[in-house]
Amino acid sequence: GNYTPDEIPEISKRIDVGLVPSYTETYCLVIREWLSQGVPCITTNYFGSEIIQDGTNGFVIPTGDADELCRKMRQITGDRALLGKLTAGAGETYIPTVADECAALESFYERIGAENERAKPSGSI
Repeated sequence: GNYTPDEIPEISKRIDVGLVPSYTETYCLVIREWLSQGVPCITTNYFGSEIIQDGTNGFVIPTGDADELCRKMRQITGDRALLGKLTAGAGETYIPTVADECAALESFYERIGAENERAKPSGSI
């Protein structure tokens, strides 16, 4: 339904775990919003899911693995101590800014570009 940004903290208090079983994502804003509100997440292993530290602030599962998603949901909802640990971990997660993420991405591309240059046989274009 409709809600305002001011309502997000109150809504987040009613969420035990966030689910993002995506096949692809770029910058998954909802994960960052949930983590900033102390909501652990279950997500798939797409580019950008590194913010989820498996077993610390949520779980990362293989893309397309509905059985593993179901297992993790049952594991979290059936173990209040685990949910508490993941919730604490979510609340302690550093949420990088968009500028931080862009800088990391730029650094990544510079690094692989340099590796590719070193890997070229001499005399190749």
